[in-house]
Amino acid sequence: MGRRLRLGRFFGVEVALDWSWIVTFVLAAWTLVSAGARVLPGLGPLRLVILGAASAGGLFASMVLHEIAHSLASRACGVPVRQVTLFLLGGISDVERDPASPKSELLSALAAPAASITVGALFAFAVLVSGGPLPRSIDDLDRLGAPGVLLGWLAIANFAIAAVNFLPAYPLDGGRLVRAAIWQLTGDVERATRWAAWMGQVIGWLLVVVGVGLAFADRSAGVAAGMWIAFVGWFIASAAAQGYEGMRVQDALAGVPVARLMRRSFVAIPADLTVATAMRTFLARSDGRPMPVVDGHDFAGVLSFRDVRELPASAWKDTLVREVVARRPSEKKTTPHAMVIDVLGMLGDVDTERLPVVEGSRLVGILDRHDVMRWIEAHATSAAVHRSEAY
Repeated sequence: MGRRLRLGRFFGVEVALDWSWIVTFVLAAWTLVSAGARVLPGLGPLRLVILGAASAGGLFASMVLHEIAHSLASRACGVPVRQVTLFLLGGISDVERDPASPKSELLSALAAPAASITVGALFAFAVLVSGGPLPRSIDDLDRLGAPGVLLGWLAIANFAIAAVNFLPAYPLDGGRLVRAAIWQLTGDVERATRWAAWMGQVIGWLLVVVGVGLAFADRSAGVAAGMWIAFVGWFIASAAAQGYEGMRVQDALAGVPVARLMRRSFVAIPADLTVATAMRTFLARSDGRPMPVVDGHDFAGVLSFRDVRELPASAWKDTLVREVVARRPSEKKTTPHAMVIDVLGMLGDVDTERLPVVEGSRLVGILDRHDVMRWIEAHATSAAVHRSEAY
């Protein structure tokens, strides 16, 4: 998974966590502990930390619910979602294709903010019916007690998630509404995505500037608010660029089978060689990349420098390659009939740049990440030429 941690499947959607979300958790907990010290001065350091951690955990759950709502709405509109990944300050859905129409884009974009508003309203209602005296002002929040403050913060967090996502910055939901409108006007989803993504980057970097300026202008309460605004802006700008790039990739690889891009001429290591011979004859010339292993014509596995390093050097002369690869029977592979877009995630992993292509048990080709990237760039160049001719 690379930098992603799988959390499981929720309502049939796989949810993963990017390690950058740790920054969100720490920043949220620190902000809420600082706010709690002002709102509930008599709570004590340990209880403040517990309150901050619980609030940050609630923020995380709220973001998961937001993205699950978006995924379910996309699925209802005929756009399957492979995976949702939570990043620094939000989530990105990995969809198999673009929505079929501006209308389906509009409906799926509205679903997630509506879910956040609903959850926020439920938390706010819980505060109202908790039975405690309601605060007359922000300075009077201690009247709610720690549970009431936690519920209030989670209500505010969900309303804030909805508000941020309504910003007209793609790939946020507000930006997707902008894309749907431009798509409806122009009939060109690629142009609509490009314009919406450009707007997202502009808004994102403007928020970064505003956040940094606020943090330096007010070094007390403005530091936390400025940091949040800057982080939100940075996330929006980065996500906008990645969202447009993802659309280009989907467009370039739509309907392209592995057989079309795989290398049919390749070098493989015979399984009956010793590790010493394989190291000297094959791995030393492989630029450090793992190489496929064949037993006759049948695919046996993949041999890498890491596998060799796990063996004592004294055992290289007496150990066959097939013995080494037999210890790792679940090597990643694909078939000629698979779609490239479906296996692209495996090629994006840190240790995988080439994917064996196996038909039955026979090794028939190699899918190289560099070949896929060249195909995408060639498609993008061709699309740019067609756009310029249309203008």
